Amino acid sequence: MAVYIFGLSLGLGVTTGAIAAHKDKPSLETAHITLCRWHITHRFAQYSVAEAYHRLGIKTEFSELPCRRSLIEANAGGFDGEMARIYGVTKVFENLVQLESPTIMIEGIAFKQGGDLAIETWQDLKGRSIGIIRGELYAEKGTAGLNPTVVDTYDQLFSLIVLGRLEIGVAIKRDFEILANSPKFMDQGLRMVGQPLFSAPLFHLVHKRNKQLVEGLNKIFKAMWENGDAQLIHKNTMQRMLSGK
Repeated sequence: MAVYIFGLSLGLGVTTGAIAAHKDKPSLETAHITLCRWHITHRFAQYSVAEAYHRLGIKTEFSELPCRRSLIEANAGGFDGEMARIYGVTKVFENLVQLESPTIMIEGIAFKQGGDLAIETWQDLKGRSIGIIRGELYAEKGTAGLNPTVVDTYDQLFSLIVLGRLEIGVAIKRDFEILANSPKFMDQGLRMVGQPLFSAPLFHLVHKRNKQLVEGLNKIFKAMWENGDAQLIHKNTMQRMLSGK
């Protein structure tokens, strides 16, 4: 299990301004947060989540787990929160509290090797061999009844498409763009097809024992979107990932 610790401001050109670190001593010195292993979008969210906690005067420690286990472990109380999920996940994982403002936005897309396809809805995938990532809840819901192949990593999914074992993969657009331009896959003719199948914000989740942090985090995330800090963090992260840094 990989662990990443953030203790200082991230140095991404973000202006903290009037919502800099919380003046009162926080009730939590270090927040231990789970994220999806191999999930590029969670890596994006990691930087904005770390910055939000930093502005509360709290360090962050991130632990990578398989996507579904990330939710299960956070809900069980082994961690202080989970990185980011679609709206309503707390109806099932009832020990987690969803923040009001999103951490990051996502689009779910279909991709394949070679020519285009007219894909506009989930039902347009019917009758085709498709693959999704285990624990990506939007894809699990959208492909229910379509008999998808479920894999653990994007590398596995991309490889199955390249080898011709699957026709279509479902991925988060940001993750697709990074991996399709990576040395391993950049010359394999992978392309997004049709229209996005899903678009939604992802929200950071806090374990209910830390509910005293929710009000402060809500204010910080709201301000980060309004003043452009969140967008700047995501833009800089994309530039670094595309450049391989």
